[in-house]
Amino acid sequence: MNIQEIKLTTNPGASLTAYMPEVHSELANIERRPGILVIPGGAYMFLSAREAEPVALAYAAQGYHAFVLRYSVGKEHHWPQPLEDAQEAMQVIISHAEEWKVDEKRIAAVGFSAGGHLAAALGTMGSIRPAALILGYPCTLDSLGKILVFPVPGLPDKVDDKTPPVFLFSTYEDDVVPISNSVRFLDALNRNRIPFECHIFQKGCHGLALAKPLTSAGFKQNVEEDAAKWFDLSVCWLHNLWGDFPSEHSKSRRRASDMKEYSVNVTVESMIGNPSVKELLLQVAPALADPDMMDQAAPLTVTQINREIAEQYRLSQEQMEQLNAALKAIPYTES
Repeated sequence: MNIQEIKLTTNPGASLTAYMPEVHSELANIERRPGILVIPGGAYMFLSAREAEPVALAYAAQGYHAFVLRYSVGKEHHWPQPLEDAQEAMQVIISHAEEWKVDEKRIAAVGFSAGGHLAAALGTMGSIRPAALILGYPCTLDSLGKILVFPVPGLPDKVDDKTPPVFLFSTYEDDVVPISNSVRFLDALNRNRIPFECHIFQKGCHGLALAKPLTSAGFKQNVEEDAAKWFDLSVCWLHNLWGDFPSEHSKSRRRASDMKEYSVNVTVESMIGNPSVKELLLQVAPALADPDMMDQAAPLTVTQINREIAEQYRLSQEQMEQLNAALKAIPYTES
């Protein structure tokens, strides 16, 4: 995994940490990955570690590029500094989309509690808005100023026709952020005809994060089996919204007899009956002269073999193209 930390310029101390799965030839069906901007909570007083890297790694494990925003918090800051940080974070991700292979049209902001407020503000007020919002027990009402370190705007009246689709989860038992914060925001989405999915679990305290032991800080109140389902539900929601990674190809073996030609994309066993092909393959891969090696390689294509062998022995893309052209130049004959 490629991990990078980028200092933001909007406010002192703000940063973006990127968690990006490595590009690998075996994952040829993935050209660009959707992005997840993770915004931890903490009452705008601190940043919750339980709602930061563990959440990013969970989404990274599902194939997403994940980014943790560490935004301006504490009494020395004020609104809209956190929103400025979030907007710059979006700009950084978009500006590096080609380098990082991020699909800039599929970036979701995931926020918890005060971080849910910031994510929702980004989606309703931001100059650069994400394509989706995932909100966990979010603060959305200005009446919550009594538990936040500085006053923030209420958000239900900021919902407009540019607000992206929303996935929201919270719990009835949350005694820190009243459930009215979720209900009022959902009502605003409904009035503006913004698609949403909502899961209000009965059990669970405020600040559940993933609601699993690894994010519990050792407190059993932070573990709730039913509420923990929010994560898998959010991934399903993203798949319904954006689609999953492509996997439409069949594993059926392509043979030279099917294609009526030789190439790097048909099985070795379907080509070696032609002496010219066998000679060419042995020139490129002398190890195939070993009967055991040939037996292992026989059901595979040259492309598959090249992906599986140690990197120092792999043919470059240019060499593979040259080999493919040479194979195709050999007239196909029935064996």
